Amino acid sequence: MCSKSPGSPYTRRSFLSRSAGATLAATGFGLWRPAQAQEGPVNKLAGDEALDRLMEGNKRYTTGTRELDDLIEEMRILRQGQAPNSVILCCSDSRVVPEILFDDTRGSLFVVRVAGNVLNVDGLASIEFAVKVLGSTLVMVLGHEACGAVAATISVLQENAQLPGHLPKLIASIKPAVEAAEKEAGPLLANSIDWNVRLTMDKLRASRRIARAILRARSQAPITTTLALAQVIESCLPRAKPGQSHPATRSFQALRIAVNDEYGELFQGLMASERALKPGGRLAVVTFHSIEDRMVKRFLQARAGQTGRANRYAPEIAQDAPQFTLKSRKAIGPDDRELAENPAPARPSCAWPPAPTPPPVPSTQNP
Repeated sequence: MCSKSPGSPYTRRSFLSRSAGATLAATGFGLWRPAQAQEGPVNKLAGDEALDRLMEGNKRYTTGTRELDDLIEEMRILRQGQAPNSVILCCSDSRVVPEILFDDTRGSLFVVRVAGNVLNVDGLASIEFAVKVLGSTLVMVLGHEACGAVAATISVLQENAQLPGHLPKLIASIKPAVEAAEKEAGPLLANSIDWNVRLTMDKLRASRRIARAILRARSQAPITTTLALAQVIESCLPRAKPGQSHPATRSFQALRIAVNDEYGELFQGLMASERALKPGGRLAVVTFHSIEDRMVKRFLQARAGQTGRANRYAPEIAQDAPQFTLKSRKAIGPDDRELAENPAPARPSCAWPPAPTPPPVPSTQNP
């Protein structure tokens, strides 16, 4: 699945600078380094060394000579922290498991998974976290054969297939790869998968171009208007096609999240809602993208006493008494009537648990 094709002109070195003709591509991220030394493990592999490690592991996988892991020793090391040497952006396909494909141990790979291995704001933030905070020195975009997300995009473009929910947004992200592949000879699906990797790599490189362009512009004169900033960002990216959002949209979204401390405000709001609700009330949380959704779910699970134990061998950790009772572990989406009345592309989902249950010991304080 990940081995180099016979007769391929691309060598290990070429993966560092180009992704053309391959479903496996990587690029070193030497621009960022951890802001400060972290306690616990530290990655000591350079980008080239990390790539060598992945290729050697993939060779063992393809030849059926995988090494057995010492799970007990892994657990001892991982309790001290994580220091992944490589970041893998790959598809959510259940058949694609990087730790197995590269015969690597837990804690060595920081895996970002999304259908079609597309790059969105949440994924880019995760990659930046791994590189800047955890010290990863290699970023790899991993495509795979028979990708269902790419195949679905081809069906939509060729057969005008209609997909439910948020799938059209995913299709829009993969569409440029299929359109580029249609101009080439050869199997459309395989070429589209290849182009999808290349274009994702271009997006990763674009983030660095944007950062450098902003620094250059600020060195010449202060950026005092949003229009001026948008023009700087736009100069680094391809021109938007009809119907597409402005090239600077994602950058402004990331800036808005950081400036407004939206994740911090969300967490504080969740904590405040728990204090404000009376026993028997209900809490509805509206989320607009995956990171917010994940934060809310983890908060509610933790406050409902349903976090479970990540490792059955690890010692038990004392937990506070549950304050919520979850009605469902799934988000509540809009029904057909709501979708018809609100055709906007961004539709929130909500978690709707019953409100805090009374504490086990009577108290005069607000729960």
